Order: sequence, then C-alpha cells, then structure tokens
Amino acid sequence: MRWIATPARAADAASPYARRQLWRWCHPGRGEACVGASSVGPLVFGQLGPGEDLSGRLVTEVRRLASQAAERHQADVLVIDGPPGIGCPLIAAIASTDLVVAVAEPTVSGAHDLGRLADVASRLGLPVCVVLNKADLSADGASRIRELCASRSLPLIAEVPFDAALADLSKVSATETRVLAAAVSPGLREAASAWGAVQRELGLLG
Repeated sequence: MRWIATPARAADAASPYARRQLWRWCHPGRGEACVGASSVGPLVFGQLGPGEDLSGRLVTEVRRLASQAAERHQADVLVIDGPPGIGCPLIAAIASTDLVVAVAEPTVSGAHDLGRLADVASRLGLPVCVVLNKADLSADGASRIRELCASRSLPLIAEVPFDAALADLSKVSATETRVLAAAVSPGLREAASAWGAVQRELGLLG
C-alpha cells in the first residue's frame, strides 16, 4: 500500500460521501476520529467541536484508523488530505508517506506556503510534486509557482484551470461523478491527468 499526503484546504469531511459515522476515539477538547462508509470506499476523518484545536495526536489517530480500513479493503493507495501550515498536524499527516502532493494556487501566499511545505518535506526526506490549481486566474502568480518549482526541483505534474465542474463533484453521487468526469471539461481532464502523474510517481503504472 502506498501513502500519499495532499496538504491543502480540505473539503468538509462530513460531506454527502460520509454515509455512516462510527465513533472510534475521543479526547475531551481535542476532537474525535471517525470512520465512515462512502460511495467510493472507506473514509476516515477527524471532527472538531467549537473552540477545539487540531492536534498532531488526532491526525495520528485518524491515520491509524485509515491504515486499518485500507488493509481491510486491500487498498493499493491511501490518500491523506492534510491540513495547511507547517505545524504538528501537518507533520503528523505527511510523515513516512511515499509522496507529498502539494496543491498550490497562483498567489503570493500560495508560493510562500509551497516553499515552507517543501522545506518541511525536505527535512523529513519526503519527495514532493506540485499541482497548480486555478492556474489561469493569475498569469504572474502561475509564473511565480513555476519558477519556484524549477528552482527547488519540484515536479510540476499538472496545471488545473478554474472549473466549476470540479466543485460540483463534492455535491453528487458516485454515478453522477462518473458522468461529470466523462464530460468535456478542461479542469476535469487536467485533474485526471494529475492523478495519472501521481500514479506514475509512485510506480503504480506500467
């Protein structure tokens, strides 16, 4: 089984995909780790209450439960949607993974965050590849990300244009997702290309 970490802004874990939620681990004031069944496979996520802070311990417990679920389902790949920043939760999310996929947007802050993430990954000895999201919203910002990738020898595996169809994927069923994915959409095509590139980076494709 290969581990992929994708530090980025995560979508709401309790999305329509999470059909069942089972309490597994809880620590007062530090959230709970939950196991859910989705239309596309097992889903493990952390939940925080009002005023609770994300901790590395919660991320570690989510990873433990996710590993168990992946083994039960004989999954080839386990994808971790990591938190932003470079603190303990991020380190707990990416440590010992096979690949870090950094999703960056063409902004000054996007370039800054990508550089910090690359520094952390380098210290942990982890390979990083980059997906440039919303690549067409700022020519200057996109150039800044490309230059950073080139200067740090980070593979830029995809440039995904802004596409409302991508946002729609989180609102529909698995069957409807396949219909949308088959539609002519630049964003969907490039996102699919990015996943193919990730598989090649992991050696999962011949």
